Amino acid sequence: MARPAMFVLLVAYALTFAPIALPRVVEGIVGADPLSKEYREWVAGQLAAMTRRRS
Repeated sequence: MARPAMFVLLVAYALTFAPIALPRVVEGIVGADPLSKEYREWVAGQLAAMTRRRS
């Protein structure tokens, strides 16, 4: 089974390539243009939340 860090990397790749491969799908899910600064900030926040240590 893959390690959690590798899953985060996989998600990061998906979040990077989805706007190119499926721009309208991404826009429908996120509600922002996938090539916008808003989308990049949202992605960064989601990845940060995934990697925060939970107590």
